[in-house]
Amino acid sequence: MKAVRKHCKVRWLLLYIERWSVAPLQKEDGTIVARIKGVPQSSLISPLMSAIYLNEINKILEEAKESCWGFQKLFWIH
Repeated sequence: MKAVRKHCKVRWLLLYIERWSVAPLQKEDGTIVARIKGVPQSSLISPLMSAIYLNEINKILEEAKESCWGFQKLFWIH
């Protein structure tokens, strides 16, 4: 949620995203399972969360690429 808050400042939208991310999962047999972490792949919020995550990873990789040593260390290139 920290990355989501970094990119979105609309309070009501943050509220819904947070609710979606912690909503319990109902299995086919009707049992309800509490979600501790992660977002199911088939949920409505999944594409948004993956896009934000990939954007953050891309920023880290671009910063590491700036310094050759950091890039080599990141990918174990010798």
